[in-house]
Amino acid sequence: MTPSLGIRVDASNELGLGHLYRCYALSRDPIFSKIIFFSKTKQLVEHSFSNEHVIAIPENASLDEELLIFKSQQNISKIDILLFDLFIYPEGYFQKFQALGVPTVSLHELEMANIGTTLMINCNAFAGYHMITPTTHQCFGPGYAILRKEILKKPRQRNLDKVRKVLITMGGTDPGRITIKVLKALQNVREDLIFLVHIGPSFKYRNELADFRPSLDSRFHLMENIEELSDLMAEADLAISAGGNTMYELCFLGIPTLVISQGLHQLEFANQLASEGVVISLGLHSDVDEINIQQHFNKLLKNMKTRKSLSANAKKIVDGLGRQRILDKISTLLPKN
Repeated sequence: MTPSLGIRVDASNELGLGHLYRCYALSRDPIFSKIIFFSKTKQLVEHSFSNEHVIAIPENASLDEELLIFKSQQNISKIDILLFDLFIYPEGYFQKFQALGVPTVSLHELEMANIGTTLMINCNAFAGYHMITPTTHQCFGPGYAILRKEILKKPRQRNLDKVRKVLITMGGTDPGRITIKVLKALQNVREDLIFLVHIGPSFKYRNELADFRPSLDSRFHLMENIEELSDLMAEADLAISAGGNTMYELCFLGIPTLVISQGLHQLEFANQLASEGVVISLGLHSDVDEINIQQHFNKLLKNMKTRKSLSANAKKIVDGLGRQRILDKISTLLPKN
């Protein structure tokens, strides 16, 4: 019998949906017979993936109370491996879960040293990731970026001689209100372009956007309730994105990208990729104004050589094999029949 996977993940307007989506992407594999989500944001997980089995964890649950929920579920339906993807892990978190006696896999944004799990993964481009040698117990860098299968099916060859369509995407929630700032920056750009504007499922500023929308001309296509963002990505010749997992998907597709970071952790990753000629990092959203966005956009729009260089470098650093590399390592941890 194939093993079952337990996933501990949260999502919110403040955290965004990236952690949830990459866990979902990683779990879509026949090596797992059953998937159970454990979350303090049960409703948002169910809203994002309506057919999934989700166990609620109370918002203020202590570590001991959280562990008890896992133990109770383990008695009902055996879990063979646990996957964790939280933004910050409390001190001693994984030591508690060792009591369950199953392998643990942890995804991280910030940590660069294993803190007690069987397999630790940080697939971001943090400073110095090149210098850390992958081992049986830890994997670092965008070579392990978890991309959705839908992205992997899209063509990577692009005609970068001319920009026709521009994708604007700031994640599922856009806590920094970047989408509206970008729209205001670009509404006076005179180029004959089509702007594909992705409005995430939990976008926080819908009322403000509704008030601003009449001022946009027909070049701006505001796309809500999109079933598959990868379809928009495949159309784009240039993108403006936040610095989360979508940034790595755009890299895989070789789409020249201007990055505006939602948080300081994203800023570190975007700046590192920028130093390698992979993206152009404009900075933290609170430090980037409309003039700055327009200037960088116009500069990239007019520089075909830079666009081609960004595209080539991006495809080298994110090859699309990260998900499979992680699954291969996880498979060595699973119980043998």
